[in-house]
Amino acid sequence: MDANKTIGDLSKEFFDLALSPIRNVYLDAECLQDVDIGTLLSMLTTSIEYDYVINRLPIYNEVTDGTCVKHFPALDITTEQFNTAKEKLRRTCRLATCAPVTNLYHDLALFVDAISGHNKKCPAQVLQWTMHINHTNMGYTSQEQADLTTLLNLLDPGMVIKFHTSDIHELPEELLTSIDYFILDDIRQFMRPNSRILQMLAIDRVWEAKTILSVLRTDQEVDFSDEDMSEVFAKTKIILDLLCNFAFITKTIPLVNNEVRNE
Repeated sequence: MDANKTIGDLSKEFFDLALSPIRNVYLDAECLQDVDIGTLLSMLTTSIEYDYVINRLPIYNEVTDGTCVKHFPALDITTEQFNTAKEKLRRTCRLATCAPVTNLYHDLALFVDAISGHNKKCPAQVLQWTMHINHTNMGYTSQEQADLTTLLNLLDPGMVIKFHTSDIHELPEELLTSIDYFILDDIRQFMRPNSRILQMLAIDRVWEAKTILSVLRTDQEVDFSDEDMSEVFAKTKIILDLLCNFAFITKTIPLVNNEVRNE
């Protein structure tokens, strides 16, 4: 499955098939940092607990059910306690400080380079393009937004960064239809039943020639075997490929010297 490829690799593959430039990219901020592990780390009180979480991260990195605490049973933290702590961090704009960066954050340079290179090669050369970052669930402070903008502009000075704090289903339709490339934390939220976005995708075929990448996700209530899960993802990709250029991606937390990084 292509989920193990970097967003830079996938971008180059899709761009090889495209002649038009990429003018607008949409990115869920949660793809860049793991807010769940960030929340969990903020709740720890001892080095023993920290070491336990770090040692179990390779297992957590394989998880696709979107849950957290159940994969760290020795901590004895309830889902209610976890959700309360997470919401408090979001309200006080401290999630980004606690949350470790993901492999997708480290892949940003390759992704930006792929877009910049593609746009320069297109018949209608485009040197300026926009990345729309939705941080509704992250709650970046003004300084964090400025720092991320500075970082991204180092990768490509021609990139314009715009931050959004509305649910994707509440964003203007004019903006959504202008997006050439989506990087989503969960395709299921994008394809919410009876939503306008689902109609735009499946009926109006607004993004038929566009690209949508999404982190692998499964329902919490369904217990898939590895074989069954792979089959579900493969069938889902086949269906979505009829509506857009689609691929699943994985989101993991890289470890450096047995430590997580939040920058």
